[in-house]
Amino acid sequence: MVERKQQEVFEEFKGKVSNVTLDDSKISNGVDAKGKKIFQKQYHIEIECLDKEIEGKTGLMHEWIRIPDKATDTSIPEGSVIDRYLVQIEIIMPQTAKMEGHAQVFNELKGKTFKFKKLVHGKAFDGHDAKEYWTPVVLFNE
Repeated sequence: MVERKQQEVFEEFKGKVSNVTLDDSKISNGVDAKGKKIFQKQYHIEIECLDKEIEGKTGLMHEWIRIPDKATDTSIPEGSVIDRYLVQIEIIMPQTAKMEGHAQVFNELKGKTFKFKKLVHGKAFDGHDAKEYWTPVVLFNE
């Protein structure tokens, strides 16, 4: 008989950001005028979990924050997921509010240890609930 384990669900964890990369989303965001699929850019945050055991291929927690089409290197739409995520980062790391662009802010996370919680940053639409994201809420000085 195959043993079935219930997946551990937790609301928060202590983790160290091991890497942040800028990737193309795997999900198409429509097509351009020539019929070619459009893929949004997104930040892929890789987090080493320090107080919970993570199973899976990488042994890491992952979060993806999409960059809206209307964003530039130095501006983002107010109220967007990336805006709300950056606001939370600015609360715990006030120096990031003075940085020139979102790439600098996300790169600032690398190598730092945080308490992460699932927070809602999106909006509910078309009968779908707003999405939760692993978000840094406390910075640990180590």
